[in-house]
Amino acid sequence: MTIYRQSKSDMAQEDHIKTFPMDVFPHSTISVAMFKDVRKIDELKTHIVGGEIDAAIVSSRMICDLFQILVAANKAVNAKTTGKLKTRNINSEVVFCLSPSNSITDSLKKFGVSPEDSAVIAVTVDDFDGQKMQVVLQHINGEMVPLEQLHRYTDEDTVKKVYKINDVELQKSSLLDSVVTRIAVKEFAM
Repeated sequence: MTIYRQSKSDMAQEDHIKTFPMDVFPHSTISVAMFKDVRKIDELKTHIVGGEIDAAIVSSRMICDLFQILVAANKAVNAKTTGKLKTRNINSEVVFCLSPSNSITDSLKKFGVSPEDSAVIAVTVDDFDGQKMQVVLQHINGEMVPLEQLHRYTDEDTVKKVYKINDVELQKSSLLDSVVTRIAVKEFAM
């Protein structure tokens, strides 16, 4: 009988992948991991478009908090469960749901990865056996880091501009609250 022992690097990687059950959809989970010093973004995009990666890969500069991702993923799972996806699959729906825009193309450009990105976030839905994230690990040329480092890579000025958040609003609300509100009500605000 062979006993598999995880190496320290395997355990560290597992510690950096966070999985969250969905309260409203108990049959679903969201797994999230962040990578820095990512290279070969064009190659990564080719793998995403080619369907080799079953995950949403998001620019970390547009994310101010992990909760922002969880809200968007929850909306995407709801759209899939109710048969109301606006995009081709659950992964592009997660990216679309992050955006305040109802334009799919605009959402994918602003929240998906671009050659300027050096840090990205991978989001998998219903990755019960961890295989989807393992494929992500094989295709991302970068270092996995704890999600607690996310704030280091957020471009708050760009986030405020894209979500149209001004300083007056931030006197009464946090950046995260303003962003999440726009994600939650985007269908009704337009």
